Amino acid sequence: MVQNANDRSDPTRGARIDLRKAEPGMKLVEAVHTREGNMLVEEGAVLTPHLIDLLDLWGIEEILIEVPEEERREEEERRRRRRRKALLSREARELKKRKIYDLGLWIRAEAKNLLTKIEEPRTAVDAERLKKMAASIVEESSREREIMISLTTILDYDTYLFAHSVHVAVLSVVVGITMGLSKRELFSLAYGGLLIDLGMMKVDKNIWLKRAPLTDEEFELIRQHPIYSVREAEKLVPNDRDAMKIVAQHHERMDGSGYPYGLKGRLIHPLARVVAVCDIYDAMQADRSYRKKFLPYQAMSHLLVSSTETLDAEVVRAFLQTMSAYPIGSFVRLDSGEIGVVISSNPQSPIRPVVKIFRTAEGVELEEPFLVELASDARFITGPVDPGDLGIPPHEVF
Repeated sequence: MVQNANDRSDPTRGARIDLRKAEPGMKLVEAVHTREGNMLVEEGAVLTPHLIDLLDLWGIEEILIEVPEEERREEEERRRRRRRKALLSREARELKKRKIYDLGLWIRAEAKNLLTKIEEPRTAVDAERLKKMAASIVEESSREREIMISLTTILDYDTYLFAHSVHVAVLSVVVGITMGLSKRELFSLAYGGLLIDLGMMKVDKNIWLKRAPLTDEEFELIRQHPIYSVREAEKLVPNDRDAMKIVAQHHERMDGSGYPYGLKGRLIHPLARVVAVCDIYDAMQADRSYRKKFLPYQAMSHLLVSSTETLDAEVVRAFLQTMSAYPIGSFVRLDSGEIGVVISSNPQSPIRPVVKIFRTAEGVELEEPFLVELASDARFITGPVDPGDLGIPPHEVF
């Protein structure tokens, strides 16, 4: 059936219902057409059993029927209340988002400072800064999990290493929350995630940024970075043994194929297994000399396959439960051809999040992007879009 956009967006015309709910006596407030555009029933027609059967025979799925004036006024008032509530909720959400985005910028600066001081003595001030960073990640992740996850996609970091440490810390904590871990364990995950790459600063930068394949000697240096990281991390959190296990073991694998110790199965600390999953996921979303970065759903598929051998299956399940099919910050294409960025997930229907549309189906950039709540909209996502193909960083649209 051909449906005009203005009909669907104007609730005062009537109510659009599934044909299966149609009853004799109902009045059509728009004509019904075939897919080819031929009119089957004119506007104003009153439904009869025969007419309903005819519409069904022609494959008509929805019709627009007249609603009694009193019901229409009540429905309009309900819609106005919902819009007011949504507007207030959205404004409050934007304030929270701004606050947490600013927090993310602060964490980025602190992480950069922490990682680049590798040649300088560690001080009590460094330890206190790390504690504040970890506390912020744990507390805000407990309150605003979605927005914290968005920091792993929208913050524009100076270098991969600083970004990666913060991303892994945030992802590990939110997965830990899903798993029901204690606050002490969440703090260990935050500390461990932030510190896992301290030792990489001991490795020649030309090696870990090298675009050509590594030599055996160079790869062996990379394999030793967890050991270097532990030596530095112990100066900052000497009393958190779990965090030290995370730093030491986050590259170990369940089948014994990891490094630096080749630990296997239950010999790997449970929290290190959490960080291992988050470390791999975030690493896959960065470009490499030998491959393009993975889109979120591709990275999740890889984790699912890896959960049968190299990763802890329980942790992978918790990770997939935590992350939406279209995480906040993901670029998506709608069936209308429009392109947008996911700004809020929908736990009740993960494939119908809230999307900010910024590009038309014709490829025109909108001066004023607008929100679409797919849970209550006829449009739907047809698939992800690689932001690299658009040339627009997520943080600029978000």
